[in-house]
Amino acid sequence: MEGFEQGTQTVGEGTMQDPFSIDLGQMAEIGELVPDIVDELSGEEPKPKPEEVQADNEDKDELVDKKEEVKTEEEDKKEDPSSKDTKNSSPLIPYAKLVKEEGLLPNFNIDEWDGSAEGFVDAINQEVELGVNNYKETLPPQVKWLADNLDDGVPLQKLLEIDNQRFELSNITEDALQEDSVQKNVVRQFYKETTRFTDEQINKAIERLETTGELEEESKSSLEALKEINAQKEQQERQAAIERQKTYEKERQETVQKFKDNIEQMDEVIPGVKVSRGLKDQVFNALMKPVGQTEDGQYLNELAYAARQNPLEVETKLMYIWKATKGLKDFSVFGSSGKKQAIKEFEDTVSNMDFNKTTQQNQYRTGGSDTSLIDDMVAATEIYNREY
Repeated sequence: MEGFEQGTQTVGEGTMQDPFSIDLGQMAEIGELVPDIVDELSGEEPKPKPEEVQADNEDKDELVDKKEEVKTEEEDKKEDPSSKDTKNSSPLIPYAKLVKEEGLLPNFNIDEWDGSAEGFVDAINQEVELGVNNYKETLPPQVKWLADNLDDGVPLQKLLEIDNQRFELSNITEDALQEDSVQKNVVRQFYKETTRFTDEQINKAIERLETTGELEEESKSSLEALKEINAQKEQQERQAAIERQKTYEKERQETVQKFKDNIEQMDEVIPGVKVSRGLKDQVFNALMKPVGQTEDGQYLNELAYAARQNPLEVETKLMYIWKATKGLKDFSVFGSSGKKQAIKEFEDTVSNMDFNKTTQQNQYRTGGSDTSLIDDMVAATEIYNREY
């Protein structure tokens, strides 16, 4: 029908209002009064009022803020190593609490502990060190002096010599220094410490001092000098011990690195048998890890400890390997033995095959070849037999 428009219907020259058509524009004006009707006719969702929109937005903002707070609290718990969840996951906590309650680790702070085994071991070591230091404080000064210097690596013999000389010098009073024998001993000791004089030269020098009347004065100055020398000896010995420890540690690190480099470069020991990554790690750890000590305190690795426990068996077998491999230079004796065993197994497998079964022969044939795989295997066996 021509001339159809929304809300009106054209019939010939005149127009007529369609009672069933609805002007949505007009309905929008009264939408505030009947919003549900407008929404239903237009097919759109109900539109909330401005004040409802504002209230709804405020509720959403409040909900978002609460979610952010919860999320932040959860992240803080994850980042905090001392959180209750992390600590409760450690199986060592009951044992740690028991040890602390029993008084074995009185200074151990469980709240600051991360729950790891490493942290627990560190706490034990710290407690032991603290206990040793506290015990040292209860010792007599002379014994504590010995213990401190021994910890620094100063040899006991040197410490005893220094301590004995210090004791003798401290007991020489002014009255004792009036005696000629004491004066001569002090000067003699001073010359031995500061010169390269022989005993004969020292005796002549003391006679000259006695003749000129300078012996007493020389003994007084020599006594003070000897006390200073004694104090310097202690510092020198301690410094020497520290330097020795540094040198030892450097050499130890170099030795460890050499072992590590040598093991890393070791692809095969027995020809044809590759050394795996796991075996390399086991060898390195066995070389470096002490499992025992000698009577004088030297550490022993697994092999050295076994040799001391059963020297006859270990040394005999090691010597056998040494001779069989020509000084660990030729392991072909082990390689050829392994090849012979492999060849024997190979021969047994081939001999058990049924060569009369055509289907089995066809099954092992290779494309484009008239010779079966079994024939190739037999030929290979003959070659191995000739070579080995």
